Amino acid sequence: MGDLFGNVYQGAESTDASGRPTVDIGNVLQQEMLIYESETPLPTDSDPLSWWKASGSKYSHIAQLARRYLSIPGSSVRAERVFSTAGIIVNKKRSALDPENVDRLVFLANNL
Repeated sequence: MGDLFGNVYQGAESTDASGRPTVDIGNVLQQEMLIYESETPLPTDSDPLSWWKASGSKYSHIAQLARRYLSIPGSSVRAERVFSTAGIIVNKKRSALDPENVDRLVFLANNL
């Protein structure tokens, strides 16, 4: 869990302004994970973002991770660029190129 939560998990031994120990965040995270793992899985046709919005207060720390990683938009831009580059390289005049050479030319075109 330390890898996922970083400094939040590392700060489990801290004290507040009055010197009293704060809640052990490591235990809180483990409790949240146990409760989360006991939930019934979502159906495949449901929206995980709306589920996290509704359940965010129940799993406040894990919901932060969900917001971070589920909000990354999927994109095919990079793959489209590679196919476009390959289409420019392999044309009627170069249709006899060895596939290995095409791979090298596409690599060079995208990385130079």
